[in-house]
Amino acid sequence: MKRIFLLLMLVFSMLLSSQTQQFDHIVTYDLNYPIDGKKNDEQFILFIDSKENKSYFTATNAYVLDSLKKNGRIAGDDFMTALNYDTAFDEVVINRTGNLSVVEQIAEKNYLYIETPKIQWRITDEKKKENNTVLTKAIGEAFGRKWIAWFDQNVPLGFAPYKFTGLPGLVYMLNDEKNDFSFKLTQLKKKNKELEIPDVKYLKPISKAKINEIRFNSEVYGVVGVIEFENGKEREEWINKSKTRYLNSPRLDITN
Repeated sequence: MKRIFLLLMLVFSMLLSSQTQQFDHIVTYDLNYPIDGKKNDEQFILFIDSKENKSYFTATNAYVLDSLKKNGRIAGDDFMTALNYDTAFDEVVINRTGNLSVVEQIAEKNYLYIETPKIQWRITDEKKKENNTVLTKAIGEAFGRKWIAWFDQNVPLGFAPYKFTGLPGLVYMLNDEKNDFSFKLTQLKKKNKELEIPDVKYLKPISKAKINEIRFNSEVYGVVGVIEFENGKEREEWINKSKTRYLNSPRLDITN
């Protein structure tokens, strides 16, 4: 019987150089999002440097895993243990006064794109109280969706989770129009923290569209090893299922 093989590429991990940065605020957010029609949740951390107007946003799982590896508690090649710290969102976002450096790891390789979002927020007169904090409602379109944000005008930290910029206060809650993706601030601490973050000057920026293409090809075709198929139909079915799984995977930014 004729067999068809799909040869898959093994991409070796590239170590990303880091730089030490000082931060003075730590904010945690819970994100609710859908996978295969079911709600999931994950925690994220926003480190803020209010003096230099900079921030660093990352998944808590990614932050913890990186810390464990640096402390020697998990070996760099211990992939099974690392799976316990998986995240649905591999992007980390470095925000310098609204200019974003977005780093994403795909197939153990790091990619960078630069973005400066110009979100046209409409700040409304609508307010509500959340845990004794008076929040103001704003509406804006960004990254392929309409978003609703609730922010604190009394906290002079113009920061938000992920790539959302441009509001005159700290964002406490943020959700898209369909409420598929919903961020909620769970903790705000004024605390000095020295942190190693990616040193992006060692990465060559490429377009967001190119990164989307690389991610698609990696998740649809790029599995380490060799997969053996009995026939062409079996191979096609496998690829179609991979495409469906990719298209149904959660993405905060659906633009190119």
